[in-house]
Amino acid sequence: MKKSPLLSLALTPILLLGAWSSASLAAQDSGQRISQRGAMIGEFGSDWTDGKKEVTKGRKLIDKSAKQAADADNKVARARQAMAKAEDQLLQAQADRAKGETLISRGTAKMAEAEDRYAAVRAGPSAVVN
Repeated sequence: MKKSPLLSLALTPILLLGAWSSASLAAQDSGQRISQRGAMIGEFGSDWTDGKKEVTKGRKLIDKSAKQAADADNKVARARQAMAKAEDQLLQAQADRAKGETLISRGTAKMAEAEDRYAAVRAGPSAVVN
């Protein structure tokens, strides 16, 4: 059992104290000695119970921390996906702008050429014969 080593560890100091203080315990009767040892054992039990509560609380805190870390990892992953999508959109917008500027430039050149040709036709001889 798990409690046997714990109990033997708890009782060892008691037995050593009992051996060292046998002169003071000799003046006490059996009931007093049993009561005193019971009080000491009770303190060990209380300390063990407090330790067990801390272990349980620590495990719960670790579990909670693991869940929070997993949630944060998921949020970071979603944020990275959103950032990659936004970067793609930015690149597309920049490409569209460059394409638009090229179209404007070509269109402006075509318009200027058409105007020049029109001006040349207008400046030429009349199409109507009098």
